[in-house]
Amino acid sequence: MAADQAGLVAVAGVEVAHRLPGDDGHVAEPGPGGGAEPPAVPALGVELVDPRDGRSLLPPWIDAAELVDDTCERAGLLVTSSHSSKDGMVGDQTLLAPAFCATDTDLAEMVERFANALAAVERTIMDRLAHADGGVEP
Repeated sequence: MAADQAGLVAVAGVEVAHRLPGDDGHVAEPGPGGGAEPPAVPALGVELVDPRDGRSLLPPWIDAAELVDDTCERAGLLVTSSHSSKDGMVGDQTLLAPAFCATDTDLAEMVERFANALAAVERTIMDRLAHADGGVEP
């Protein structure tokens, strides 16, 4: 998503390191220093932002992280979210980190469910914001 485009999510690709055991149960990937270096696995990290401008943090009373977690769980998708900080310095964020053994078909299904869940959450957030008086909790 472009930075100047309004929407609920600001997407950032992140790398999640993991270790794959070799046949003997030990990590077999040598790193530059000769030690084991885990391979990187792509994950999807999103920051939940105000859909009215696409960049402002949402007020904590919206509880966007909880909305995303619950909506994804109902769709059969497990994600992990962090809540916004009370001081307004950090917003709600969600991480979709698929299993290491997920196939391309599995990943496509996960992304589709995640996108559908985010669309549903965006509608809920827009409704809550529309009923708020001056941006404060109704």
